[in-house]
Amino acid sequence: MAARLASSFFIAALVRQAEGAGAFAYVARRGSPQSGAVHVLFREPRIGGFRFYAPAMQSAADDDAMDGAIGGRLFMLSAQITDDVALEAFLASEARFDPDFWLVEIENWQQPDAALISVAVG
Repeated sequence: MAARLASSFFIAALVRQAEGAGAFAYVARRGSPQSGAVHVLFREPRIGGFRFYAPAMQSAADDDAMDGAIGGRLFMLSAQITDDVALEAFLASEARFDPDFWLVEIENWQQPDAALISVAVG
């Protein structure tokens, strides 16, 4: 199994990689530096909407998928959100469930999401 980076290091690398590819990325919410769950939000300004990725469940990730996961983290598409009001409600719900999560927001990403994060298939 691949080694898992501390959340703060993983996020620093994620932001740097996104910005290096011409996107704008920032940390919208900070969690535990060592082990806070990392969520990634891709903003679609042209069509207005968001793709929200959450950590994939351990049971959904086989050893081969985890071995290829960037930084030992595998994500799954959790929600597609249509507007800012729905996004705020969704994030409030997530915060009630896990008050210690990280949120990285990425805008102007021009490649498939899987080019930046490891996405679970299925």
